[in-house]
Amino acid sequence: MTKILAATCAAGILFTSGCATRRFVRNTAAPIQAKVDQVGDQTDKNSQQIDQTNAQVKDVDDRATRGVSAAQEQSQTAIQDSADAFRHASDAMNRAD
Repeated sequence: MTKILAATCAAGILFTSGCATRRFVRNTAAPIQAKVDQVGDQTDKNSQQIDQTNAQVKDVDDRATRGVSAAQEQSQTAIQDSADAFRHASDAMNRAD
């Protein structure tokens, strides 16, 4: 009889003490959820900053591309002008001879 009573008490203790209550789970999960929310907010802010930086980089890249194109056009014009000047100088030298 005492063995049955002891076994029943042991089983009762195991079944009642092993379960987490809703309040315990809520209190344990609340700080974790708050941290997850905080990380999510920071991730959103970082994403916005990355998007802004990408837009700025694209703008700078576009301006640099336009600047390089303008410099190339000016160098081509300078090369043409120098070739024309050389041709005129050659013509003048031929006439002088």
